[in-house]
Amino acid sequence: PPSMSELEQRLQNRGTDSEQAIRRRIDTAGREIDEISRFDYTVTNSELSHCVGEILAIIRGERSGDRETIAALRKRFSPRAAEEGFRVSSA
Repeated sequence: PPSMSELEQRLQNRGTDSEQAIRRRIDTAGREIDEISRFDYTVTNSELSHCVGEILAIIRGERSGDRETIAALRKRFSPRAAEEGFRVSSA
């Protein structure tokens, strides 16, 4: 999700998890965000179909082996940019 508050809202709206389970998932997401710089790509799940398209583009690009394509994808889906956007939208 684009922010921690959006994640929390999605989990609560589902109505399938206890408050304790929601807290646990939010804590886990926070730890994952802290490690975001360890990844080559990040994709924000704002809308599922768009997210799937982005992941497929990354897979195709990596499989192509084309350095320019891969460099463009890594710039577009940079963990640093995603982290900054996530932190801003979480504030």
